Amino acid sequence: MNPMPLTTAIMRSSTNPIEPDDRLHHALDARLLAEPRVIDFRRSARDETTLSSSVAPPGSVTRMVRLIDRILTVVAIPDGSNLLPALRRRLRNHWHQSELLIVSERWIRRRPHFDGSELIAAAARYPVPPLSRVLIAEHLTESGGSSYLSDCAARVAGVQDPVRAVLALAAAKYVALDISRPIGPLTQVSLPPSR
Repeated sequence: MNPMPLTTAIMRSSTNPIEPDDRLHHALDARLLAEPRVIDFRRSARDETTLSSSVAPPGSVTRMVRLIDRILTVVAIPDGSNLLPALRRRLRNHWHQSELLIVSERWIRRRPHFDGSELIAAAARYPVPPLSRVLIAEHLTESGGSSYLSDCAARVAGVQDPVRAVLALAAAKYVALDISRPIGPLTQVSLPPSR
């Protein structure tokens, strides 16, 4: 798989709003980018063809996701669609594979996970010097594997926005952030799961 793609929606400037059709793509990509268990993800033409010929509601999106221990297909269903067990069963039968995860847009956008995902995705292209990566990894190792975001940001050298640098490292999977709560100075930063 290629390095993690960022949708054009993530890379757009704030003066160019996201098109309504791109919102679910953007939300799913941001959520996958922030998830520490996700090693890589991409769009798959084969899965998109399967999705368009399935019973999935219009506006559904799919990604091929590589985790530490397996590869699975994630299908995101837009809000307003019923995720009835019958729809799930029909999608699973249409896909012909066991590694299929079907999620709703509401699940992707739930707070505070989505807010943290958006922050991490926005910081993904922020340049972080290699020395800062080493200093943060060293600090996390000395701290038993995890530390606060404020402590990690204090270890970053040579950047104007040290918090954004730590978020960029989370997007690149060098560190993992706890996005189960709103991101703040006491957010837990840890070493990523072993690959």
